[in-house]
Amino acid sequence: AAKSGHQAPDLWAGPPGIRAPRRRIFRIEERESDTGPTAGAGGKSGEPLPGFDRSTWEGTLMTRQVTFEVRKAITLPSTSWLMLAMVIVGVAFCAMLGFAAVGPTSPIDTANAAGVAGLYNLPITMGSVLPLSLGVILVTAEFQHRTMTITHLAEPRIWRVYLGKLLVSGLGGGVMAVLTMASAVTVVGLILHRGAGTSFLDTVQVQFTVAGSIVAFVLWAIIGAGLGAAIANQTLAIVGVLLFTVFLEPFLRIVAGPNFIFLTQFLPGSASDALAGGSLLNVAIGAQGAAQWQGGVTLAAYALLITAIGFLRLRALDS
Repeated sequence: AAKSGHQAPDLWAGPPGIRAPRRRIFRIEERESDTGPTAGAGGKSGEPLPGFDRSTWEGTLMTRQVTFEVRKAITLPSTSWLMLAMVIVGVAFCAMLGFAAVGPTSPIDTANAAGVAGLYNLPITMGSVLPLSLGVILVTAEFQHRTMTITHLAEPRIWRVYLGKLLVSGLGGGVMAVLTMASAVTVVGLILHRGAGTSFLDTVQVQFTVAGSIVAFVLWAIIGAGLGAAIANQTLAIVGVLLFTVFLEPFLRIVAGPNFIFLTQFLPGSASDALAGGSLLNVAIGAQGAAQWQGGVTLAAYALLITAIGFLRLRALDS
């Protein structure tokens, strides 16, 4: 246009005789999430609006991000299937071992709360792989379906995206825990009430067992989210989870037996069992597990460590 002597047409100009609309372009330096809503064309570029509260703005963005992650989780078919599988597996184990416990040849002492506590927490002691897999899938689904780039374009702050996924994973673990434990408590309570005369639900030990089991569900789901971020490959992550939780760790605990329980109690599955109030595996091998608070601290430490590794891995992938 410059060589021919003609001027490039103004795309903002209207027809002849009609005043062109006022140009109003809202520049985004990095993102509104960095500086908050700006004054736009009428004010200085990047200058926050009067009365802008950064903490309120950050909270709004975090709420929006969590909402997005909840919608993603709901639209994944595997989320509802894992929830349903956990309830079915938990009820099946509780019914099978509950009827065996009230039998005449049962090694389980159904005359006190300590003996039946291991029946109420069966869903988490036998099926911790399912909330773990839930957290893995909620994160790795982004990599599998190649939507992680779109997610980061919508929200370039990696920490906010990752925190949203951790919160939703913990929320999913909590929902799974409530559904499963409500079913398990109902089944075991009815079996014990009919076979042993009481359900022991009014005892502090059983109540702490149920509460600890719910917390363990949440922590396992958060650990799964951290593993998903650290590994990124969904198939590899789930296969690794299955190999460790279903085969390797139980094998190590059985081989260690009661003599080396002080070593195996720091494994994540053993810590989860302690947080849930003990397990039938410890009863079978004659081992005394750690205290409930110790199991909670150990499992929470695993959650912090693995989620930190997952965050570093996401940052490395983004760089």
